[in-house]
Amino acid sequence: MSGAEKHIYCLAVELQHRGIEVEVVVPVEGWLPDLLRSANIPTHVRGMRGKKWFSTAAFLAQRARKPNSVIHTHLTRASYLGFAVSSLTRTPIIATVHVATDDVIYRKIATSQRGTLVAVSNFIKSFVAKAGLDERLITVVHNGTSMFEVPKTPKESVLEEFKIAPGTPLIGLVGRVSVEKGHLEMLAAMPEILNACPKTKLLLIGRIQPGFEDSLQVAIKQHALEESVIITGPRDDVPHLLDAIDISVMPSHIEAMPLVAIESMSRAKPVVANNVGGLPEAVIDGDTGILTTLEPSSIAAAIIKLRKNPELATKMGERGREVAMECFSLTKMVDSLVAVYQSALQRRRK
Repeated sequence: MSGAEKHIYCLAVELQHRGIEVEVVVPVEGWLPDLLRSANIPTHVRGMRGKKWFSTAAFLAQRARKPNSVIHTHLTRASYLGFAVSSLTRTPIIATVHVATDDVIYRKIATSQRGTLVAVSNFIKSFVAKAGLDERLITVVHNGTSMFEVPKTPKESVLEEFKIAPGTPLIGLVGRVSVEKGHLEMLAAMPEILNACPKTKLLLIGRIQPGFEDSLQVAIKQHALEESVIITGPRDDVPHLLDAIDISVMPSHIEAMPLVAIESMSRAKPVVANNVGGLPEAVIDGDTGILTTLEPSSIAAAIIKLRKNPELATKMGERGREVAMECFSLTKMVDSLVAVYQSALQRRRK
């Protein structure tokens, strides 16, 4: 469950609610097509490699010829496919860049007559532009969330589920459990945190990346954290877990646009995050959270500061919720993308 897939699901559902006809094409079965179908959104699983690429292109071309259609692609493989169909049918194509990439397809789309390039952050916009593309050809539409609309749930139910004593301080790290998300740095920071704030527990919320589990367990044992770390595995109740934690931490090595940070802010949680990529666009240092380096001591110092100053933590959490509602709502994201669609269609008519 990466940010791009969550983005597609939320976008498709909101577009449908607005009366816009949506069809989604994905390369494999899984949680995303299941969720889309449960929302009554026509969803097609079509191969995007080898010989299947051509049959999928023909399938898309048939649909793209409907009046007032646009093709909206997400990630590189789909963008190659969408660009081919756009060229064949003269249908406008919008490609959203979710990750730091300099693949040539994005320059082709941005400079084509019918193409529009969207970046999920100013960081991604700058990264793509470094490959020789005029920044004026890239539109930034930040990710959005509707998580602040989910009713708040009591912390006690999470404590009970994981057999955690009442009053225990909880730190949450949400996302794929992997090297890139900074789990090893977070584990290395825990001894210093526990020394200053005993009984603190760390929740690792998300799927463990294949091949990383051994490294994770070695680090837990190395830092004597067997009683301090809880691995939840994949969850479909992230708002519920975020309501239970005191601090959300994102020691990521790189982030294009931190959906987890936005989600945490929407639940009024202060965010401690590495000062990298798109993270500073959401986490305002000293206002909605604290930006750090990847040094375990830097991560620990920020968390200890918030634990020792609960009023500051509460203030940052409340401010984060305000910023999330104002700048990173799903409504604002979809409003911006619909405007992109309309602009693309108007150019086509000229």
